[in-house]
Amino acid sequence: AGTPGYYELRLPNGRIAPQELVEEVNKFIDLPELRQQGVGGGAEVVQQMSQLVRTTLTNVDLAAGFIQGQSLFYRNNVAWWKAQGQGLVALLDDPTAWVAKNWDVLDEGVRMGAIVAPTEFLFAKQGLASIPLRVPYAGPVLGGFNRSFEWFITAGQTELYKAGRAGKGVEELVSLGSAIRKEVGTESYAIQGIRNNQRTLEALSLFAARFFRANVGLLGQSFTRGPGGAEARKAVGALLAGGTAMTIGITWAKNGKLPNMTDPYAPDWMQWRQGGTYFSAFGPFYGYFRTTARVSVSLADGDPMKAATEI
Repeated sequence: AGTPGYYELRLPNGRIAPQELVEEVNKFIDLPELRQQGVGGGAEVVQQMSQLVRTTLTNVDLAAGFIQGQSLFYRNNVAWWKAQGQGLVALLDDPTAWVAKNWDVLDEGVRMGAIVAPTEFLFAKQGLASIPLRVPYAGPVLGGFNRSFEWFITAGQTELYKAGRAGKGVEELVSLGSAIRKEVGTESYAIQGIRNNQRTLEALSLFAARFFRANVGLLGQSFTRGPGGAEARKAVGALLAGGTAMTIGITWAKNGKLPNMTDPYAPDWMQWRQGGTYFSAFGPFYGYFRTTARVSVSLADGDPMKAATEI
């Protein structure tokens, strides 16, 4: 009687939430603690290990601004800087003053699906993915960096939503929200209606399944209609224009010539070299753009088989 059954959940106070309550909460909140309980003990351990490794590897570097926030940097630079500011504040504590000031926008943005917490990159409250937070001395530091990551994402989504919500009805805001959450590298399984067994499969097969969905989804949404499609096109267009301009500027300043923009099979395509490492201004989208360019070049050269190997 003291063990949760399938689809049930043990709450922090020790009580067990029934399946009906778990399913209802799971419609609105995407938390690691609400995973499917029937996936098997081995799979659950692997899930928790994956969460632990993913969160640890993405912590303590303050890199969210140039990974999850790369498209935001070009789409709305003011919002990017505001998000960075709140992320720095969150190193010490939750930015409660900012939350109080923006509560109405936060509340509406969550309901419209624009603001979604990046839970796949956050330490959990229980299980293996909570262990780092309990390490003496290091735990609070790791928690501060993880909190900074979370609030950069939340503030970035909020500022984007605040800038684009005026004059739109509910359906338009929902459409807009679907693009905004992707722009800052998050996606919601609950909003998409993804079943628990598929969530488990993706969690076991991909390093960051929701981040991957967000990136691919933003590129795909740029070809659709409505406010969401328009916002996605603006984000992708700003990323292409801004990233290209930055690449040209940095390469010209370093080498006095234009970057390689014609041979996507060369290692320096749309990148600049610093020491022994190549850097890109397109963040996590660089791989998608390079693949598209390689496919285009191979097809133009009359080699569809070579193009197929890039997909």
